[in-house]
Order: sequence, then structure tokens, then C-alpha cells
Amino acid sequence: MELDAAILNELVSRIVVHSPLKENRRKQVQIDLHFTYVGQIHIPLKIGKETLNESEPAC
Repeated sequence: MELDAAILNELVSRIVVHSPLKENRRKQVQIDLHFTYVGQIHIPLKIGKETLNESEPAC
């Protein structure tokens, strides 16, 4: 089963994108996902250029 727009709309109630912060010549943007029936869940995740260039999705 794929995660398509209809399923995503059911699972996520709100997406909040914060203003970017510059730190050590890098720009960081915090994105908060608020899930339906659950609320916001904190998942520590850092994605760098190296991760974005990989061909396999992160699990």
C-alpha cells in the first residue's frame, strides 16, 4: 500500500513549518506534524545533504 494524498490527509491534521534558522553556515527548518487522534509526536531526526542524496528511503 502506498502513502498517497488521501491517506496522508486522513492521518495528518496539521503541518507547521517554522522560520529557518542559520547555524554554522547551515539552514535548519523545524517542521511539526500533528497527527489525527494522536497530536504531535516528537521524532528526533536530522537529515543532511548526504541523506537526501541516497537512493534508498530512510526507514
